[in-house]
Order: sequence, then structure tokens, then C-alpha cells
Amino acid sequence: MRFYLGAQAASGALMDHYDPGYPPVPYDPGRWQQFDGGKIIADNVLRGALGLCRAGELGRARKVYAWLQVEPSGGIPAALDLATGKARFPEGQEVYYDISSTALHRSLAQWLGERAAVARDVALLTRTQDASGAWYWGQLSVAQTPVTPQIAPIVGLWATADLSVVEI
Repeated sequence: MRFYLGAQAASGALMDHYDPGYPPVPYDPGRWQQFDGGKIIADNVLRGALGLCRAGELGRARKVYAWLQVEPSGGIPAALDLATGKARFPEGQEVYYDISSTALHRSLAQWLGERAAVARDVALLTRTQDASGAWYWGQLSVAQTPVTPQIAPIVGLWATADLSVVEI
């Protein structure tokens, strides 16, 4: 856990990639990287925040929670800006949110006692569930339609099971 604690940026974000170099060099906090010059992946950050909760680092987890900017639709953008916690996508690409990230955010909100956020996240998960009972992996933010027509089984696992094992 000590290794991952070095991944938290001043903004509250958790870096999601460490480059040990080749050949690998001793640990250096400066080797935490982001993709695309300041972009990080939401589900990676949220899984890290849940790890902080499980390790008793609730203050650090709350910094992640405060940094992350939820879309007006209630979704969690799949790609986030390291500095601001807002959606960060390549120019011309429509913003979409990741259903798994919304479910992970629900779990983080449960850990932190954020009941209104839990209710909002559950409402979005309910609203985006397909008639078959499954979920698509992503939803376009503006159009509110699936990013692609494929159902993703792992999304249902995250959406229906709170794997962090905490209830409020």
C-alpha cells in the first residue's frame, strides 16, 4: 500500500500507471505517469480509491472523491483530467461515461457516507440497464445512448455487486 500512496497527486487524483524503467530502477514517485498528457482512466482511479478505503486511508479517499467531477447526467466520465477531475477526451470525441465507474463511484460514496451520491449513482445504474437486465459498458453523455451495441458482462458485476463490502 505504501507504494500506491505515492500515486496521489496534489489534486487528489490517483495516478494509474507507474513506469519502473528498463532495466527497472528503484522506486521514484516521479515515475508515476498519466496517459495523453494529463489524462487518467476513471475506473483505475476509483478502484485505487476503494483500496484506500479498505486500507483505512479514508482522508485520502475523500480527496479522490472531492477531485472527481460527476457529469450533469450523473455519470462518471471514462477519461479524466489529472488536474481538474473533469472529462478529458481527445478533441472531436464525444464524452461518454463508463457504467463500471459509476458503480465504483457508488461504492466509494458508500464508504464515505455520501448518501445523496449513492442514490444518484443507483438511479443512473437503474436507468441504463438494458431490458435484458444487462448493461452496455458506456453511455454517451449528451445522447444518453450506448457507446456501442455490445452488452458487457463485467459491467453487470460491478453494477449489481458492491465488492467493497460496506453498507451505510
